[in-house]
Amino acid sequence: GKLLIAMSHNPIDKKLTVRVDSARGLPEINFDIFLISDAYIKVDIWFTGQKLFSRVTKVQYKSKSPIFNEVFIFDVSDDKLPQITISFRVKHHGKLREKHIGRVDLGANALTEIEYRHWEQVLDKPHLEIDQWHDIRSYNGSE
Repeated sequence: GKLLIAMSHNPIDKKLTVRVDSARGLPEINFDIFLISDAYIKVDIWFTGQKLFSRVTKVQYKSKSPIFNEVFIFDVSDDKLPQITISFRVKHHGKLREKHIGRVDLGANALTEIEYRHWEQVLDKPHLEIDQWHDIRSYNGSE
């Protein structure tokens, strides 16, 4: 699947704005005889290995292409921005347990060229919201 993320930063107010827009092509999760996709996104801001902030979108029920359109604003000073990592964890909300669908990481620990370029554009163009579709990479994690 893919995740559409938009970001901007305001160096004057020291704000990083993250908009989790939408996803498409999410897998259906098999629980018993039901195939469902009840997705939400967990957004974590990391600075040199320490979690600074954590936010979660609302669950979007029964959709392989959910629209979140949720904005999160974080207080992050300009001097920290180059060392920031923004982790987006795509998860399925189950009644008894969660299932990890995948992840996108932007910033210092970006793992793909497109993740890295998106973050570089955000840093290079303050005040301008930059949006980008990202491939959701699979992972097995607890965060």
